Amino acid sequence: MSPNSAVNYLICTAPRTGSTLLAEALSSTGRAGSPDEFFKGYEPLDRLWREAFGIECDADYFDKVRAARTGANGVFGFKLLWPQGPALMAKLRASAALKYAPSSASVHELLTMKLGAAPRYVWLRRKNKLAQAISYLRADSTRIWRSNDIPQGGRQADANLQFDFESIVRYLRAVNGFDTEWACFFLAHRVQMLLITYEELTVSYEATVLRVLEFLEVPRDGVSVAPPALRRQSDARSDDWERRFLELARARGLELPELFGPT
Repeated sequence: MSPNSAVNYLICTAPRTGSTLLAEALSSTGRAGSPDEFFKGYEPLDRLWREAFGIECDADYFDKVRAARTGANGVFGFKLLWPQGPALMAKLRASAALKYAPSSASVHELLTMKLGAAPRYVWLRRKNKLAQAISYLRADSTRIWRSNDIPQGGRQADANLQFDFESIVRYLRAVNGFDTEWACFFLAHRVQMLLITYEELTVSYEATVLRVLEFLEVPRDGVSVAPPALRRQSDARSDDWERRFLELARARGLELPELFGPT
């Protein structure tokens, strides 16, 4: 890749798939930009990015994020959870360059127009949907999203959280739904996509990161991948909830394939 080449990519994912682990690993290589959740649609976080990158209005939001987080080799990437699509769409629509874009244009089409070429997509999903759902439920209930960033009262909130079969079912259906939406997106747009899993990332950490660089056509010679800064958040309690859920599901005669979806 020449120094003036530009590569743009998205880490397409859902909550509790190891996306922060992957993003930080890619950033550590110095070859894949510095991906993060820039388009979360959550005002306190949007404000943080505005202050960090000198963003004055939504019209320059995308451009300034891209300028600030593009690597020296021209690579820019960001994370996008499925529910964040509307926030990204709003930021793109606010751009002057897309003022006359068709109202029917999809996020993929708007990104292609904005970037001058279709971005590349890395789909990060988790095979064990039940473990993902339990992790999502615990994080969403306690606001503990990262092992090294625990909010005040977070530990006590987690300690007070009780096993709830119906709540797990709701989160299980949610994470399956996110995967279905992404699958439909890739099928509809026939985009270039690399599929990796949380399980691959955690077992073959460095090799998985190098696969992403290869997909991006970024030279891998001399690349160093920093060790994970985050520790695994699931614990014996998560394992116990998973076991109890499966026992109850079988006792109730539930069709597990309907709950878990494709693996």
